[in-house]
Amino acid sequence: MLAFEVYEKLADRLGENNVGLVTGEHSINPDAPVLACTIECAPDAGDLIVVDECHWAMDDDRGKNWTNVLQGHEYPEFILLGPVECAPHIWFLMADAETIEQYEHQRIVPVVVERNAKGKVRKYTTNNVPKRSAVVAFSKKAVVALADDIAGASGLKTAALYGRMPLQNRQDIVDKFTSGEIDVVVTTDVIGHGINLPIDHVLFAETQKFDGAKVRSLEKWEIAQIAGRAGRFGLSEQGHVAGLSTKWSSINHTLISQGVGASMGTVKTELATMRCVAYPNLRQLGLIEDSDIVYLPEIMQHWKVVCSQMLRSDAELGKFVAVSSMQVPLMLVKRILDEFGAEIGLTLEQMWQVVNGPFDVDSNVISAVVPFLVSGDCSGLLELWAEVVQWSQVPSVIESQYRLLSELRAVGLMFGDGGIEGVVSVEDFNECESRLTSLYREHSDKEVFGRCVTCGAKTSAPWFDKCDDCHFSYRRYDDDFFYDGFRRYEITEEEREERNEISRNWSRARSAACRDVSPWFSVGQEVRVNYRGREYSGEVTKVNKVTVKVAFALKDGQMREENMYAVYLAKDNGMHERLAEVESVKMFENMERPESIW
Repeated sequence: MLAFEVYEKLADRLGENNVGLVTGEHSINPDAPVLACTIECAPDAGDLIVVDECHWAMDDDRGKNWTNVLQGHEYPEFILLGPVECAPHIWFLMADAETIEQYEHQRIVPVVVERNAKGKVRKYTTNNVPKRSAVVAFSKKAVVALADDIAGASGLKTAALYGRMPLQNRQDIVDKFTSGEIDVVVTTDVIGHGINLPIDHVLFAETQKFDGAKVRSLEKWEIAQIAGRAGRFGLSEQGHVAGLSTKWSSINHTLISQGVGASMGTVKTELATMRCVAYPNLRQLGLIEDSDIVYLPEIMQHWKVVCSQMLRSDAELGKFVAVSSMQVPLMLVKRILDEFGAEIGLTLEQMWQVVNGPFDVDSNVISAVVPFLVSGDCSGLLELWAEVVQWSQVPSVIESQYRLLSELRAVGLMFGDGGIEGVVSVEDFNECESRLTSLYREHSDKEVFGRCVTCGAKTSAPWFDKCDDCHFSYRRYDDDFFYDGFRRYEITEEEREERNEISRNWSRARSAACRDVSPWFSVGQEVRVNYRGREYSGEVTKVNKVTVKVAFALKDGQMREENMYAVYLAKDNGMHERLAEVESVKMFENMERPESIW
């Protein structure tokens, strides 16, 4: 989206014939003298290259693209933009430049944290979200559910914005928000990747995200990147950052304050201690013959080992550079070799392009593109194209079709002139994208997350498809066996239902007891928590009906926020006598517990 924004601005200044756009999904006038590109599509050589968002060189997944451009592309002049904290790392990569000049700029429009009477980050509710706000959550389901809740509670015009929706639909939302047709945009952290909108308020609905491997708290620099979207020069007079109160998530007040400070340049972030990601090209791997393709996984692993040893032996190098995990390319290489065997027929260059392309590890396009490249067999690609043009009425299916369309288009951009010869033309791609975008816009409002699919009640979190009552009314354990050590035990239908009933009753009793105990706690209260066998001092940040959310610092200083069941938190804080007087707690303590093996 940032590349598209740059393309439009340059085209207005220089004329459409003089400017092109090249991304993994689109290509417009690619032979133009001036190009707006995503980083992985930047030409290898030219007269001048301007590289924005340079701190992404430190991202393990995408950082290789920035590092490779800075290290290997041939330009007489580079203009590099990024946070001043990453300057030492960037200059280390550019150490062979004849001259290096550094300019530091202060943010023109200030960003401030809104606070309540207690000095905490202010929390808005869904019925008083200000206009020209961007509400931030970290999953598609949370974003769509919040957009629905805010529209229903406030009457404002809202829209959901996230990464894998059709590009034209995303651009339509951006245009309507800019013109004032949309009051509030609810978005994932895609908003933080350099997109400029007239945003007065950034409201965090949560400060944790799933990063592909685990749920973790955001880093200060990530908060700064998102918070900095408020108050863009020329679009807004001042940026405000606050929270949004939801029943399913909470925010880390300290983290938000530090992130806003980082966006103003007054707080240091983790970027100063992170490292640029090194990633090889084929020449660096030392591969010469196409027949070496069967050894590619071992050679990639060997490169990682050798580079890691080099970094350990050179203190300065190790301070600024880290070796990429190469996780996705390695998995793709192994998948292709397992699927097609040693006599695969691909050239090394073709293999390297495919495994470093914009494909998921489980992408169906991988299985179809290999025969196409080797022998011209396009039957697999035709089958996938037939899936794309089966016009669905379900938004989630349309999204999957659009993802498939994007991967097929990527094949055309990587191995052709935008189309796939003999399969799909550029015009076919464009017509299909337009049709999918129209279908998505027509039907996306009908898909509402955060509602129970059984009874229609609100769920405890947008990503749950059932409310608690309906969830516990269903049998939870469906396996016909279990393992105790290495021994396998068969389970009868009667035994399974008996165990399920024990589990349901115990969970309901625990919830009832916690509902009676949770009012004992209040936001801001200092408490002790037992977390993974250790005791910590913390502060209550949110009180739910059943759980109490507590923020505390681990031994290494890292902040954590965890939901604690109220009964257990009361025990951690010496409230045993008080607990003994509560009938629901007594009942819970006397309930038969479900066996851990279940």
